[in-house]
Amino acid sequence: MSTENLFIIFPPGAGGNHLANIIALSGRFQRSIDYSGYDNIKGHAHFSKIQNLEMTCKEIQSISTQNNVLCSHLAQYLWQQDCIKEYLPNRKYIIVDVYNVGTVVRGRMNKMFFPYKSNYMWEESSTLYSSKYFGLLTGETDYFHINVGMIATPNIMPLLTYLKKDIGLTIDQGIATEIHQKWYNYNFIGALNNE
Repeated sequence: MSTENLFIIFPPGAGGNHLANIIALSGRFQRSIDYSGYDNIKGHAHFSKIQNLEMTCKEIQSISTQNNVLCSHLAQYLWQQDCIKEYLPNRKYIIVDVYNVGTVVRGRMNKMFFPYKSNYMWEESSTLYSSKYFGLLTGETDYFHINVGMIATPNIMPLLTYLKKDIGLTIDQGIATEIHQKWYNYNFIGALNNE
């Protein structure tokens, strides 16, 4: 049996867990999520039992017979790369970059991850979370690219269209819009934005 594994690789504060949760609505991948967490969101969308590849190699092996959507920061992926290559075949990647983000997105990321207040961290993240350097660091070649601005917007339809057209994922627009609006409102209109 052939399985499929989609990895979201994203810088801290860029909405990678939220993107993985949205993709899981396609029904194509296994991701145990408690979507009720969006009703009382407190900034991040870490509602899956597997958070940012915080897994042992044995745990990675245990999910090798199912289709997975997993997310992590680049270093977390690199720490698990040997095990992932051994047990999770048919890997595809979505790289979330922070290149040329607007001030609203940057403001959220500064609040979520303090080191972003340094221009150095922005430049480093713009470099590391690029298709060019991801391929060089990992040796992987099957990846897509999404700018964080496509996630951090009140209108999720361009993202859903991209996911369908370029990656072949059909996602329930009603549920995706509902949870995205809750995530967006908290992070860009509500409590986090006013802290």
